[in-house]
Amino acid sequence: MDITIEQYRYLPCTLSEFKINNIDANVSDFGETESEGSPFNNGCRVRFKVKLPTDEVLNKYKINLNDYSTICERLGEVLDIYNCGYCS
Repeated sequence: MDITIEQYRYLPCTLSEFKINNIDANVSDFGETESEGSPFNNGCRVRFKVKLPTDEVLNKYKINLNDYSTICERLGEVLDIYNCGYCS
């Protein structure tokens, strides 16, 4: 499996590039980002919440359950942001 995950430099809670097996990927196929707090009081927190895989997503990206798990783990690492300060 080939995976590319890159964040925007000045908006790290958003991806500038996300590809799986050279297919443009959508984060919402794997889960969603949840934010809490407010960037205006220096307490913003963003986390990635994984959703269960579907056959449609596995087939779309030509991946298996292990690949899906690896992708979600990587998204969880990249999209775990606390108080980056860019929004304020």
